[in-house]
Amino acid sequence: MISALMLVAALVGLAQFGVSYWRSVLASAAAQPLSERFRVASGLEYRTPVASDFKAIMSLHRLTPGFYNQPSRLHSLQTYYSVVNALRKLPVLNHWAQSELATCSRYLAVIVDQRLSNNLACAAEMRSC
Repeated sequence: MISALMLVAALVGLAQFGVSYWRSVLASAAAQPLSERFRVASGLEYRTPVASDFKAIMSLHRLTPGFYNQPSRLHSLQTYYSVVNALRKLPVLNHWAQSELATCSRYLAVIVDQRLSNNLACAAEMRSC
């Protein structure tokens, strides 16, 4: 019985560490500056992405092809965004949830900005051949 309780406690601690690590990676990537090219393409010329921009940026992500034939790694981000968006309805968690949703939007904006840069670099390389 004690060994099962220790196993459960270890798994809970591991899950908590994993979520904290993932959130820190998300926040550090979201802090990167966005290019002017992305701001014009997204229509966010004069401001940083906010929580309500997530769906629009996701639509822009779907319009930018990836060249590595990999499935999108944004499923966990979309799931996290949906869970936090549901928690936003609780008055106690509203402020925290808004900041988390904004971080998700900024992270997605950085990903789309990188894809746009990669696509333009690939197009320039193809034109030079």
